[in-house]
Amino acid sequence: MIRELAAAALLALSLAPAAHAERTGAFAVTELATRGRVLEAFAVRDGQGRTWLAAISAEGIAPDEKRFVALFPRGEAAGSVAMVVPNAVAALDVADVGGAAGPEVLLLEAARLRILDARGALVRSVALDPPLPLPPRTRELSHLDFVRRFGATGDAEALLPDVAGFRLIALQSDAASRTLALPITALYGDPQPGPPVRAG
Repeated sequence: MIRELAAAALLALSLAPAAHAERTGAFAVTELATRGRVLEAFAVRDGQGRTWLAAISAEGIAPDEKRFVALFPRGEAAGSVAMVVPNAVAALDVADVGGAAGPEVLLLEAARLRILDARGALVRSVALDPPLPLPPRTRELSHLDFVRRFGATGDAEALLPDVAGFRLIALQSDAASRTLALPITALYGDPQPGPPVRAG
């Protein structure tokens, strides 16, 4: 009995390095340098189906904090571009909206939406009138997934918060924006005991 246990233990020890090598070889570790501290990183695909890595970072502290977004083609440092994000930006998204090669960076402010290509050049600026209820961020920055292909045409659109609910902005044409009303009901007073009961 002891001889069989010893043989099984010796066999397990001899196979352990091979099994460990298989597990560690499944993933490769790559270091990508960005400015400052990384706040968020996410993957995005362009129109050709290639994957890009986007990283939002910041350096310094409020009120003198500087913010950046870096794009890494295929998750590699070669060809990466770091863009400065102005303090007036409340949120950003990275998506392929058509046109330039690679994904576009969309910088959302209360009064305008700026679309930059993958190299950081301005592609289009969309005025938001009336302005959206978006105060500028006092610190850091977030990725807000607001660009999708919502309609039947398959064109990219931005779904943005509005005082009335949401505002749908066409990104590939000069079509008028649409407001999607989302009424809000506020009830004031002491809550009634028991389960909540809704009128009607």
